[in-house]
Amino acid sequence: MIEHNHKQNSPKWFKARLSLPTASCAKKLITSKGQPSTQVDKYAQLLAQEKYTGKPVEGWSGNKDTSYGHEYEQEAALYYSMATNVGVFKMGFCTDDLGRYGASPDRGVEGGGLLEIKCFPKTHMESILYWHANKKPQSSEIAQPHNQMLVCDEPWCDLLYYHPDLPKIIIRINRSSDMDSALKLQINKVIAKRDDLVKKLQEIAA
Repeated sequence: MIEHNHKQNSPKWFKARLSLPTASCAKKLITSKGQPSTQVDKYAQLLAQEKYTGKPVEGWSGNKDTSYGHEYEQEAALYYSMATNVGVFKMGFCTDDLGRYGASPDRGVEGGGLLEIKCFPKTHMESILYWHANKKPQSSEIAQPHNQMLVCDEPWCDLLYYHPDLPKIIIRINRSSDMDSALKLQINKVIAKRDDLVKKLQEIAA
């Protein structure tokens, strides 16, 4: 793993992740059961545009929900440390050793493991009620932590659903060799599609 210690959403952070498949978009690669996602082709187009132009397609500044998440992230991380009696630390943008794909974990956990913090005001109730009924995260939340574990070579990732005024839950997701294989297959596929599309753009521009 290679860690790039750039502030999240800074110009250097965007440059480091430019045109790379990342964990935040892992659900565009695989489903919660490790099957190929139907979004791969469109994701390849987005990555190709970034590689061709050298500019991030989704380099936006956020909205009310993401601002809320950033506001409570440190508070949530402190809650996790107190609840588990384990320290956490900030991480930069991480890539595999060849720099082909990456992830930005919210925190690393001392002694091994990752922490992914979810604190969104509109979906917190939905998330914790789903967990209460099914004892697992919603399917849309599964691919990202598996991609983070693959990039950072960690054995597990805890999902923390945090709201200052509502019940909080911590869900441990263990690493899976099947999910690793599924991700690697789709990562290779989307990179190949991205590079093929870049060649087509160059042909069109010639």
